Amino acid sequence: MEQQKDSIWQKIRIHKTKFLIIILVIMVMAAAVYVPNLIARGAARRVLTHAKSVRLATQITYYDYYASGEEFFETDRIGIKPDGEKEILELAQCGGKIYRVEFDEKSFRVSRLIYLEGDYIVDFRDIEDNPQWNVYRLDKLIS
Repeated sequence: MEQQKDSIWQKIRIHKTKFLIIILVIMVMAAAVYVPNLIARGAARRVLTHAKSVRLATQITYYDYYASGEEFFETDRIGIKPDGEKEILELAQCGGKIYRVEFDEKSFRVSRLIYLEGDYIVDFRDIEDNPQWNVYRLDKLIS
């Protein structure tokens, strides 16, 4: 009788151990999926903050160029002058690249901005005083 009780307790311990191992494996797998996504979201937020700083710096730099009578945009290519871009990035304290800038002719505000930094692209559009920010992450499919 006692041997039978011991056998039952031993089986219960084995099942508890298997259950705990399965739960532990599931938790590790969930963390392996969730943590990289969490890190990517943090990086995307950082790049979005930089893009917002670049937008503000672009606005300020444009006003400075306009007040001094200098040309802000290049005539031979689409975009702002390299000196202007350098000044904007220094003012914003960001290390990315400004890909495209458009201004609204009525309000003299930035209506479109595409900013690249690392593996992220930020697309800003101001449509009828409704600002829209989109952040995209670039993934390498084939190396």
